[in-house]
Amino acid sequence: MTIKNDDALTRSEMVENASSPQHAPTVREGFTPGPWHVGPHYTTDVESREGRVCECTPMGAPRAIANARLIAAAPELLDVAAALNAFQREYQTNTYDTLPGNEFYSGKLMAVVLAARAAIAKAEGR
Repeated sequence: MTIKNDDALTRSEMVENASSPQHAPTVREGFTPGPWHVGPHYTTDVESREGRVCECTPMGAPRAIANARLIAAAPELLDVAAALNAFQREYQTNTYDTLPGNEFYSGKLMAVVLAARAAIAKAEGR
C-alpha cells in the first residue's frame, strides 16, 4: 500500500495498517502483558489479566484517578508509538517521500515520530 499526502484513511484503516504483520508491535520482555484497565472496585488500581499492575495514591483523589487512567493506557500507547515508528521506517525510502511539500518530512510529522521514539526508549529504560 502506498500512502500519499492526499490519501484519506479512516481510523479503522489506520489501525488495520498499523496492526498488519509488518507493523505489529513486538512483545516486550519484562512488562506485564496488556491490556490494562482501571480496577472495577478501586478507581486508583490498574489491573491486567494477571492481576494488579499498580496502585495510584491517595486512593480516590482526582489526580490519582487520572494517573491510573493514564497508566492503564500505557500498553496501547506504546503499541501506537511502535507502529508509527515502524510505519515511518518502512516508508522513509519511498521515492514519493522525497518530493517537495511532502508533509511527512516537512518537520511536523517527523517531530511526532521522534517523540514516539523517545517515548519508546523511556518505556524500555534506554
